[in-house]
Amino acid sequence: MTGPRGAANIGPRQRRIRRAIGIFCLAAGGVLALLLAAAGEPRLLRLTLFGLFAPGMLGLLQAREAT
Repeated sequence: MTGPRGAANIGPRQRRIRRAIGIFCLAAGGVLALLLAAAGEPRLLRLTLFGLFAPGMLGLLQAREAT
């Protein structure tokens, strides 16, 4: 890796996109988690929501760190 440490490699537009995707994934995961819990579904099934929460957090972290 070359260049100064901490230099942003994405622009403001891409940061907005990643932030929006992160917020959407976290919100969708939260709603689905509530629906699954209210329906009394097994906890193991709720674990599949990791597939929404992980990209959501990564999107927000990437937007914040501009990477």
